[in-house]
Amino acid sequence: MADDPRELLPRGRSDFERVRALVALGYPHVASVLPDLVAWLQDANWPISDPVARFLASIGEPVFPFVHEVFAETDGIWKYWCIELFVRALPRAAAEAFRSDLQRLADQLTAKDRSEEVDERARAVLAWLDAEQETEPGAAPDRGGL
Repeated sequence: MADDPRELLPRGRSDFERVRALVALGYPHVASVLPDLVAWLQDANWPISDPVARFLASIGEPVFPFVHEVFAETDGIWKYWCIELFVRALPRAAAEAFRSDLQRLADQLTAKDRSEEVDERARAVLAWLDAEQETEPGAAPDRGGL
């Protein structure tokens, strides 16, 4: 496969080969396609959404502006999955960068956000951020009880 990140973007929901190639290429080589990768977080039913989210979380701060943009948009399900797949995969200290977005989503949600339970996910992550017991960095979040 090519080393141009645009040529390595997934072409389908199960394109693990291209996801692995992008991960192998790593950051900062994939910087130009970060918004394209965030788009793969729109639906957790897509098989590659979880490995893409883990890769993006491993990159950290350079991805944040693109996730902040999602939180400012109207797509409730995309917001939900960005919270669940991306923000929850970050270490707690890094996830703090999303506190104001999460607070806004919990308190000033749209009807579409409410129907997708964005407010519930946002409140759950805020509770996780406020919890006294620190989750070990890199530990997989308990998505069921969040």
